[in-house]
Amino acid sequence: MLVKLLPDQVIKEWDVIKYAITQANYEQLFATEEAVRDHLRAIILDQMQVWAITNDETNEFAGIGVTRYNKDQAMNVRRLEIYSLYAFRPISNRTWAECFVALRRYAKANNCSHIMALSDNESVIQLAQQFGGDTGQRMLVFNVGGE
Repeated sequence: MLVKLLPDQVIKEWDVIKYAITQANYEQLFATEEAVRDHLRAIILDQMQVWAITNDETNEFAGIGVTRYNKDQAMNVRRLEIYSLYAFRPISNRTWAECFVALRRYAKANNCSHIMALSDNESVIQLAQQFGGDTGQRMLVFNVGGE
């Protein structure tokens, strides 16, 4: 099951959420305290949404998802981006399917034309294929920092 957390729930569980975001992203998102505050502020203002994933068979807390809206000004389309996705324990295909259906309904209700995500995790890519996602494109990342 997918449950959108309210701001007070996010604040209460911030350490767990922060851990999940850092584990799910390859970038050093929380390199500074300012970056941590910026993420928390965006979540409280509903610019980003935090989702609890519970395993339907056991009703246990199993993971955290974070989404945000992505607006392409040139194409005038709004997308729901899966910003990070982290599982603390195995999640069944049935639970993933139910979470995806709930997220798709949320995206549609919020005038999004697509759901998009970035991942290099092969099991996540395989799940996307099972749910009809187009996995043919890949995000290319170039570090422009030091040598």
